[in-house]
Amino acid sequence: MLHEQPKHRSLSLRKFWKAPKPMTYDQWAAIASAHLPVNPTQAIHTHPVGVEVHPMLSKYCTTLVFDVLEPAEYIVDAQGHGPMSLLTHPATSPPLLKLEIFTFFRNVPLILENSGGVTFRQVLEGILGLMTETVRGREAREWSDERREVIYRWFWHNRQRNRHMDHCLLAGDTLGEFTKFEGLLPVPQACALDSRALTLPKAALWLFLGANSTIPYLRPITDFPV
Repeated sequence: MLHEQPKHRSLSLRKFWKAPKPMTYDQWAAIASAHLPVNPTQAIHTHPVGVEVHPMLSKYCTTLVFDVLEPAEYIVDAQGHGPMSLLTHPATSPPLLKLEIFTFFRNVPLILENSGGVTFRQVLEGILGLMTETVRGREAREWSDERREVIYRWFWHNRQRNRHMDHCLLAGDTLGEFTKFEGLLPVPQACALDSRALTLPKAALWLFLGANSTIPYLRPITDFPV
């Protein structure tokens, strides 16, 4: 008489496996702050594909929703909350003593420095401050007639839409329709998305801006590069 072999119940690990909880912004900041601040040269040696950008500033993760021509109080996330609790966080991991941020509309970078590492607040304030810089006459004279016409159309559009803006021609006016913050990426990663970043320092960040409004029948500002 054949005896039936006892059946062994197979335990499914799926019943016991739990997905790890996502890291909070405070936890990310604590890990970043555990690193000593480094200069850009050190950063590129230890992080050849670029430093890690704060999740709320990174193009891949940010939920911040704001127009870079608006005052800081209009900066909110997708739930309508301001970033006040994040302002003291490091902007990068490891923290950088000096941070360069490049954009498509400007040949020279925004430079931020901090002996304790550049912060989240500095990045936001630096970007908004950059938009309020007055355009020098020498710079405007170097534009083509077509580019100048497009920028001045945006100048008048912006003054009607944003009453707080200065009556001088500002750097923010040269953005054309591209005033929506979309986040930052280290230059080595940004190159895959925007070829204009190919020649930039590898330790720098690239600021991505998206179209936020249009003027009917007006060509994009990107048709007339600097």
